[in-house]
Amino acid sequence: TTRCGACGGTGYNRGAACGACDGAGYVDVRREVRVEIPPGAPDGHEITFKGLGDEHPQRATGDLILVVTVAQHPVFSRSEAAPENLYCNA
Repeated sequence: TTRCGACGGTGYNRGAACGACDGAGYVDVRREVRVEIPPGAPDGHEITFKGLGDEHPQRATGDLILVVTVAQHPVFSRSEAAPENLYCNA
């Protein structure tokens, strides 16, 4: 979500409701974000992108926070006690 460029986030354009955002003051947009996950990132590791979250009028722009979820692997695993170590289960 980002501030409407047609009305500057006010929701009005020349006294009437803005046609670009239907008077909301913001519009939904899609962005592509390149994410590099550090090698060995544990389950629950958070990657924060400052200022890339939702934007609403009269509020500060939020942050985009991605949370890593590690999938199970049939051959390799990590110990909870020492997640920096990789074990071969073959």
